[in-house]
Amino acid sequence: MLPVAEARELPIDSEAGLGQIACVEHALRLMADASCEPILFSTHPELLYALIERLRASGRRVRPLCGLAWVTTAPALVAVAH
Repeated sequence: MLPVAEARELPIDSEAGLGQIACVEHALRLMADASCEPILFSTHPELLYALIERLRASGRRVRPLCGLAWVTTAPALVAVAH
């Protein structure tokens, strides 16, 4: 995450809601609330897979970019989070 932030001169914020023992619902709300512009989230694999599973279970499209990088649309996040 640091190389991306440095290359684009962006701040890095820490959010406990994306930590290892985070609640999937809370993480989805955080992501949906921040979805008005492109944003990069970094979290633990367990939470990432739970988020992907929740989005896919709701019928949303989530696709891998590479490794542990995944993409979905803002409307998908908002619909599942609220």
